[in-house]
Amino acid sequence: LIEAFDSIVGAAGDARLHIFTKSAGAEEFVREYTSKAKHIKDRNITLHLHATDEYIIETLRKAVACIFLSKDEGFGLPVLESLAVGTNVLVLKGNYIPREVIRYAIKASEDEVPKVALKLMQNPKEATPAAVKYAKGFTWERNVSMTIELYNEMLKL
Repeated sequence: LIEAFDSIVGAAGDARLHIFTKSAGAEEFVREYTSKAKHIKDRNITLHLHATDEYIIETLRKAVACIFLSKDEGFGLPVLESLAVGTNVLVLKGNYIPREVIRYAIKASEDEVPKVALKLMQNPKEATPAAVKYAKGFTWERNVSMTIELYNEMLKL
């Protein structure tokens, strides 16, 4: 991600990357990769450790895009959270996120990510109304209700 972002900063000039994590080693990881970068400066990357849900959602709401490059994310909650607030999402082709979750996401290969992300920055637009409506259909309340319903059905067997 940081390597791709470095090429974006090189092409776009001024860009910001917000990294949200709870990983203890994230600061060292970011420092190591940014030290090798040609274009990234300290102002270009903000690392958020243990941010509140409200702050994450507000940042996603203001973002041009959510670039979610996990290959093995189990569900892809950040994808839905981004789409629900109208922010486009860029994911890797061939990831393991359920296709229902990434239905409205923009898909790119690892090599295409910088080009596609730069295109999103140069031509920012909100996610489609259909994507927003679809993402908002995934709620904790609905998930709990469906889980309870499933358990009740299983108890009847």
